[in-house]
Amino acid sequence: MRVRSVLRLLSLVIMTAVTSWLALTSWGCSTRKDPNDNLPFITNDTGPAPLPPAPPAGGLRVATWNVERFPKHARTVSGIVDFIANERIDLLGLQEIGNVREFERLVSVLPDHTGYISFGDDGFTRVGLIHSNALVVDDVERLFADDRNAFPRSPLKANVEVLGDDGEVLFDFTFIVVHLKAGGDEPSRLRRIRAIERLDAYCREATEVEEDIVIVGDYNDEILDVDELNVFGPILDAPERYRFLTREEEESRDFSFLPFPRVLDHILVTTSALDEYGAGTTEIIHLEEENLNYERLVSDHVPVLSIFELPR
Repeated sequence: MRVRSVLRLLSLVIMTAVTSWLALTSWGCSTRKDPNDNLPFITNDTGPAPLPPAPPAGGLRVATWNVERFPKHARTVSGIVDFIANERIDLLGLQEIGNVREFERLVSVLPDHTGYISFGDDGFTRVGLIHSNALVVDDVERLFADDRNAFPRSPLKANVEVLGDDGEVLFDFTFIVVHLKAGGDEPSRLRRIRAIERLDAYCREATEVEEDIVIVGDYNDEILDVDELNVFGPILDAPERYRFLTREEEESRDFSFLPFPRVLDHILVTTSALDEYGAGTTEIIHLEEENLNYERLVSDHVPVLSIFELPR
């Protein structure tokens, strides 16, 4: 009996040592499950180096970016890290995440950031978000998971609070990341129409609780399309309720999709959020102008950035 006890004790010591070694050699981020929706939750509260000093422009910096079958190349992660650091992104909606492990790696090299990803068992590309830990983010969940026709990639929703120096809430809003059905064929267009109709219905109900909603993502369509082909009817027919912050970019013939220069990536807000937007700005960040290999190494889309001025 004593021999068996000694053997059990020795086995326990060995197992503890191995577990400790594995913990020490793991990444600088943890992966946990959101108890509400089984969403992989990736956080990194410390990092290898501080971010560079903030640019002169202040406010809340919100961006959207289709990162095309992420990661497209071994250098894709570093390109996204550089963008977040250089533009001081507070909240980023991502589309076409194809690899959970690489998304973990991305978050792990971002100091004081947290990431969520909506990833199904089928391995299909999904949406996600990354936010600075200076923001308070909770109630993260998938939307419309029961409607794969309208939403082949379930949108990701979160509640976000921006706090002032004294802890007061400067801006609280619902943040949604979408990636609508691609394709110029009629069935795909009808699926986008269905998605817009469902988003409109969701927002009308949700604004009874939270008036400020920000919906970012790859909508795979243009705001200024001709009436008979336009999928945004419920949004455009309610200017008292909604505003596309990207409308001026499209009107100026800018583009976010490189193969066919069009604005497919949009930032949509309910009009109540315009108080926090204030004299803010929206622009398409043309990273392809800085890197001739951008489309091969990173994506066929470029990011869109909105800066909310915020009340002070």
